[in-house]
Amino acid sequence: MHVLLIFAHPRRASFTGEVAAAFAEGLREAGHTLEFADLYQEGFDPLLAEAQFGLETALDPAAPRPADVVAEQARLDRAEGLVFCYPFWWSDVPALLKGWFDRVW
Repeated sequence: MHVLLIFAHPRRASFTGEVAAAFAEGLREAGHTLEFADLYQEGFDPLLAEAQFGLETALDPAAPRPADVVAEQARLDRAEGLVFCYPFWWSDVPALLKGWFDRVW
């Protein structure tokens, strides 16, 4: 199985980073493949631009999508499994991951 792991923590050297690393190691040992998406390290832009918001709220499937969103959606298309690894701050996901959900999902 090919798994996409979405990692949303500013530091790899953290408890969250260790959890992600242990999961990735176990997955590989079990014979699976993994794509590790580190949203902070990759510089994912969580902001939904006003122009893009207008296109998305028009509900037009033919509307153009930003290249970074297309790339993230391609990652999802390749995956057979999906894992999110993030800290639980103030009873919610980090803002970067919330922006990823809003723009990509």
